[in-house]
Amino acid sequence: MNNHTTDFTTYRSLEEIAMRRRILKEQIDEDRKKIQQQWQSLFRKPEGFKRDATPSKRIGSLVNTGAGLLDAFLLGWKLYRKFKK
Repeated sequence: MNNHTTDFTTYRSLEEIAMRRRILKEQIDEDRKKIQQQWQSLFRKPEGFKRDATPSKRIGSLVNTGAGLLDAFLLGWKLYRKFKK
């Protein structure tokens, strides 16, 4: 989806151009702040992540990670054997 609008306004003075430039700069700064907040929220751990983890959750997470690593290793080994020629 494209949010850009094509504006073919004719400007009659340098002040109009400067005002339009300021407005666009403010909009760009607002968008930049929104993007920065969303980007940072992608990599932020939820509040109380380690504090609320019970031993069973930790063990479950460890088993899940181990299973994922094993699966990746087996996939790599199968691909290696298939394309080894």
